[in-house]
Order: sequence, then C-alpha cells, then structure tokens
Amino acid sequence: MPATGQEMGLSDFFNPEENIKAGIKYFKIQFNKFPEIPVYEEKEKFSLAAYNGGRGNVNRMIKLARDNQEDFTKWDISSRYLSDDLWPYPKIDFAQILTYVAKIITQYSLYRTYLSA
Repeated sequence: MPATGQEMGLSDFFNPEENIKAGIKYFKIQFNKFPEIPVYEEKEKFSLAAYNGGRGNVNRMIKLARDNQEDFTKWDISSRYLSDDLWPYPKIDFAQILTYVAKIITQYSLYRTYLSA
C-alpha cells in the first residue's frame, strides 16, 4: 500500500531493495505489536496476518477466540475465526489472509532447510 510504504520511508516504489527494507520494517512493527503471543513461531503467523490483512482484523480474530475461551495465542485456533460462519464483522478476504500466512511460513521453512543443508 502506498501510504504504508511512505510511512516506512519508501520513496521509490520501483526499487526492489527499498521495497524489501520497507517490508521488513513493517513486518517488525507488526511483530512487536503482539506481546500477548509468547511463542515466537506463533507470533510470526499473527504478524504475517496483520501484515497482509491488517492489525485490526487480527485483533478481532483474537477477541473472538478469547470470547469463546479458546487459546487465542495459537494461530491454528484463532485463525478458525477467519470464516464466514464465525466472523460477525464486515467481511474481509479470509482466504487471502490464510493463504498468505501459510505460503510465507512454508517458503520460510524451505529457506531455513536450504540454509542448514
């Protein structure tokens, strides 16, 4: 998003290096906004969801899990609330968020495996 890019100091949207730096900075900001998620790997998933779908939507998802007395700190539990059946708020693109998180986690896992080989 252009406004977010500008907030992260991005001046040239066509410069890959600047884009990567801005994306990393934005992800770090999202990551640091989840002190209530104690497990690093879980925090990564919530942060990716916030990066892609907005922190407000992730907050709503966490609230739904909490309200139903579920372990809101676990992505696999909280993310179930990203569905038409359980989401009482204005609809969002649930599939995009869920697919994005799964895709990035998978790619990162493959990357880590490649580096350790």
